[in-house]
Amino acid sequence: MASQTGQIDAIIIGAGHNGLVAAGYLARAGKNVLVLEQRDRVGGACTLEEPFSGFTISPCAYLVSLLRPEIIRDLELHRYGFEAYVTDPQMFVPYPDGKYLFFRVNTEKTIEDIRQLSPHDAEAYPKFLRFFERASEILNPILLEEPPSVADLAARFRGEDEEIYCYLMFGNLYDMLADYFESDYLRAAFAGQGVIGTFIGPKTPGSVYVMWTTMFGEVNGEQGVWGYVRGGMGRISFALAASAEAHGVIIRTNARIAKILVYNGRAEGVRLEGGEELRAKTVLSNAAP
Repeated sequence: MASQTGQIDAIIIGAGHNGLVAAGYLARAGKNVLVLEQRDRVGGACTLEEPFSGFTISPCAYLVSLLRPEIIRDLELHRYGFEAYVTDPQMFVPYPDGKYLFFRVNTEKTIEDIRQLSPHDAEAYPKFLRFFERASEILNPILLEEPPSVADLAARFRGEDEEIYCYLMFGNLYDMLADYFESDYLRAAFAGQGVIGTFIGPKTPGSVYVMWTTMFGEVNGEQGVWGYVRGGMGRISFALAASAEAHGVIIRTNARIAKILVYNGRAEGVRLEGGEELRAKTVLSNAAP
């Protein structure tokens, strides 16, 4: 581990993938950055474990799609070992009556499978996809901007796009699926996508937005798909760490923080469990409170 020299511009609490992204960008902006991680490895929920000798697994995060291509490019992650490939099929849904659906990267193949269950829903499926594709066209540029006001956001949805805005902001996935599909096969297949990672149900307003968050990503330039990371999800974090360290970031593992040091209402440093105090111009955290 290299030694930290000079004034620390930023201390980042936690070496999860979000903290490592911040570290990479700050370092490239010429800042002196220190990342402190309580565990013996980086990655947080996006890491690798070896619970049994010879078996390496991704313990939490398991698929990639929402890692922005701009981040992959700016932090040169491919140079540091990150590689992903598209999963196909994207989703498999078995039903109690013995029937099933594969949702494939090839939309036409998926439509033909749906047609065996419901000709109506086979016709509706492309329209359903187009709803989220159009939502992504409007919303994706905002992801890398300062969050807009509600009024500014609404202004981006004009004409026919107003329906998309209403669904996303006020609608629920249960009603939306009923509007598009007649069969429980399709409704059941997508209902879970509007509640994943939340404590809501498909009738909760906002569940359409949650559904969108599972569909706006990309892998290797292919839109709206999910992929596997070659070698496991931790390879994302390991690439982020290597990229950051190559630009001067210091990452200390086994560094559990006991207290954030606050003076006059401003965070100015941290105290480690062993008593060591570190000061910085800025303290960032990607750890839970």
